[in-house]
Order: sequence, then structure tokens, then C-alpha cells
Amino acid sequence: MPTVLTNLHVINCAHGFPVTKTTASKLVVQGQPALTNLGPANCTLAPPPMSNIACTAVTITAGKATKLNVGGTPVLLSNLAAKALPPANPGGSLVFLPSPATPTKMSAV
Repeated sequence: MPTVLTNLHVINCAHGFPVTKTTASKLVVQGQPALTNLGPANCTLAPPPMSNIACTAVTITAGKATKLNVGGTPVLLSNLAAKALPPANPGGSLVFLPSPATPTKMSAV
């Protein structure tokens, strides 16, 4: 069963830069707010040989909860699949780095 992603989890674009995370302050998992959305990375200075084309958007293709919502927005789960746009050079799939201590307990406010 997938776990809820929190602000503690690291999610990078293919350039290696962290994406913008949207959190839900009303849902906390072991002291960390749950993630509800992802936005572009600040990767305008990508190192060579990669291009300096910034990832301007993120499209989430899998990993949204179907039954756990915060304010009508589904939380993101550890089976996350997402792509950075533009899809070229290198663009493509985001890199999800699991937290060293995956939260297992939740509290909702």
C-alpha cells in the first residue's frame, strides 16, 4: 500500500533541481505536512551538457489518492509518477527520492 508523501520527501526534475511542492497544513504525517501538488523546478542554470531550458510545469500521471483528500484536493502517494515540461533536453520523468524515515502515522486537523 502506498504511503502519503510529505514535505520531507525529495522530488527533483531530470536536471537535478527540486520541484516546487504544495503542502496541506491540515493533514500532517509525523509532523510533516502532506503533499497535494507539484510545480516547476527552478532549473534555469542546469549544468552542461544539459540545456538551460527551465522545467516550466509538472504533470502528475499517477500517485494521487482516490479517497484521501484535503480541502477537495487529493494527497500525493509514494507510487507517484510525474513528468516535467518541456519534455525535451532532458525533461521527462521526475526523480523521487524516498525519505530515509517513511512516515507511517497521520493526524488530520
